[in-house]
Amino acid sequence: KLKAFRSLSSFFQRSDQTDNAVKLWQGLLDELSENADVHFELETQLAKHNNLDEAIHHFEKAAQHTSSPRIDVTLNLAQAYQHTDRLDESQIQYEQALLIDPTSVNALSGLGLLFANQGKIDAAANYFQRAVNRDPKNSQHRLNLAVAYLHQRKLNESLQELDTILANDPQSIGALVYSAEVKAALNRPRDAIDSLRKVVELQPGNAKTWSRIGDLSLAIGEFTQALDALEQANSHVKDDVVLLGKLAWFLATAPDAKVRNGAQAVEHARRAIAITGRKDPLFLDVLAAAYAEAGRFPEAIATTEESMATLKK
Repeated sequence: KLKAFRSLSSFFQRSDQTDNAVKLWQGLLDELSENADVHFELETQLAKHNNLDEAIHHFEKAAQHTSSPRIDVTLNLAQAYQHTDRLDESQIQYEQALLIDPTSVNALSGLGLLFANQGKIDAAANYFQRAVNRDPKNSQHRLNLAVAYLHQRKLNESLQELDTILANDPQSIGALVYSAEVKAALNRPRDAIDSLRKVVELQPGNAKTWSRIGDLSLAIGEFTQALDALEQANSHVKDDVVLLGKLAWFLATAPDAKVRNGAQAVEHARRAIAITGRKDPLFLDVLAAAYAEAGRFPEAIATTEESMATLKK
């Protein structure tokens, strides 16, 4: 009977009828209320619906009705606890999973993520390393380890892990992005930009990456390249006030007069202020600088005074 229900449940999932899959297992639960497999199947469906509190209830029921601990139930319960910020209980379940199977990569990775999210980076790195040792071909575990190394400032070790990922998958967005951050931290901004350009080749509309290219280009004095990147970033998002402010400030104050453009700076700054209101002195300062670059000095003075008045409120 369970086999038939699993087949029907799989059909509902493939047909995007997950509500029916939940109802299917809820109906069977009335008949088999102490069956661990039924609780397990139901909580799995509930978890997919992000109904985590009810899912946890059935995870716990599944655990109660098994004659010996099941690693699938234990791991699902650990993840549900983690997603509902019951972190101590989550850790207990992950550790229980390792008692059931000391080689469980999912338990090792889960503990790594649990500790990383709590800022316990040394412990996280230890579990990520163990996960990589158990499953060296899994790029996500290796990426987690690389990010942990980055937070530990073990930059060369981080880059080595990222290079390993990219050797097998040159189009790994996560590895390319973090590789750029490690290279920037190693004072290799041009190499960092090269990595980020590979990202925007794959994702031309990635505004965050374009913005980062702009920042790094500005830092090394590549002002034309910086302007192009910031304009690309701004073109791919609508009304991002941070980007508007950054672009306006650059156009108003860039060290290279050839890339400054007061009129455009004013346009971007006024757009940012239209979105945020005239309450943020930062954007008022940007607008004042834009007015000054555009030669509109009375407006620049008035806006500076308005910014100062805003600070006093």
